[in-house]
Amino acid sequence: MTEMFVELIVDLEDSLEKISTKISNRNKITDVPDELYHYTSAEGIIGIIESDSMWATDVSYLNDSSEVKHSLRVFENIILDKEKEPLSDVAMEFLNQAKQNFNPFIGAFTPYILCFCCDNDLLSQWRGYANSGGGYCIGLSGQAINRSSINNVDPRKFKLIPVVYDENRQYDEMKELLDDICNSLDKITHGISPSLGMAAILSCLCELKYHLSTMLCTYKNNSFSEENEWRLIFIERSSYSKGTKIRSGQFGLVPYVPIRLVAKNTSQLKHTPITSVMIGPTIKDKQQIRPLNLLLNNNDFSSHHTGYKWRGVHINVSKIPLRY
Repeated sequence: MTEMFVELIVDLEDSLEKISTKISNRNKITDVPDELYHYTSAEGIIGIIESDSMWATDVSYLNDSSEVKHSLRVFENIILDKEKEPLSDVAMEFLNQAKQNFNPFIGAFTPYILCFCCDNDLLSQWRGYANSGGGYCIGLSGQAINRSSINNVDPRKFKLIPVVYDENRQYDEMKELLDDICNSLDKITHGISPSLGMAAILSCLCELKYHLSTMLCTYKNNSFSEENEWRLIFIERSSYSKGTKIRSGQFGLVPYVPIRLVAKNTSQLKHTPITSVMIGPTIKDKQQIRPLNLLLNNNDFSSHHTGYKWRGVHINVSKIPLRY
C-alpha cells in the first residue's frame, strides 16, 4: 500500500511539473518593448528616484481590483461546469475543495504588482494614475525590467507579463488549467477514496492556486485595452512577510513590496533603468525642467548604463492639451 501511494505521488508530481512547463512555455516573453512607462504623482517620482526603487502593490489593494473579482466569478463557473463530467471520487473532491477555496489570494499566495504602459502620453493614464495630469510618466528600459531582482530574492519569482484583455482567451486559459490538473488527478487516482487521496488533492490545490494567482493578475476587461499594459508580478508564498511594507492609500493602508529594478550580480546597471520622464499636461512645464533635472542629477541619474550604451534621461512634455 505504501509503495502504491509513493508511486501515485511521484506520478502526480511529474504530471504537475509538465503542466507548469506548459504554462511557462506559453508565457515565455521574447518581444519585451524597448521602453515601458509608469505613471505617477510628484510624490511618487521623488520616492522612486531618491530610494532608487519602485513599489509593487498587493493585488487586492489595486484601484482596479474589481477585475480580479470578475475573473474569480468566471473561474467559479468553470468549476461548476467541470463537476458535471464523470470523474473519480478523488477528482470530484478536488473540485469540491477548489470550489470552497478557489480564491488563491486568501492564505496561500500574495501577488504584488508593478504596472507599466506602452504609451508615454495617454490621457486615461494621466487622469487615473498621475494626479489627473499633474504628475509624471517615467520611461524605463523594458529589458532591464525583465531582468530585475529584489534584493536577494530569487529572480525567478518575478514575471513580466503583458495583460490579457481578450475575455475568451482568459476563459480558455483558466479552463485549460483546471482541466489539466483535474484530468491528471482523475487518471492517477481511480479506485482510491478521497480520504486516502487527500495528500494528492492538497498538492493539486496548491498548484492550482499558484498558477491561478498569476493568471488573475494579468486579466483585465477589454474596455481597458488601449492601455496596452504590462505587469511585473512578484508572488509571495505568505500573507505575512517581513519584506512587506505599508503605505497610505486613498482608502486606507496599502501593503507593498519595494523593488530595485537592477539586474542581479552585474555592475553594468547601478540604478533604476530610467530612460525618460514625461511632464504631465496640467503642469507648467517650463518651471518643472530645472527641479526635475536637479532631482535626477542629485541622485546620480544624469546618465546610466542600459547594457548597450551610455545615455542620459530624456525629459519631455506631454502634448495633450489638458488644462484644469
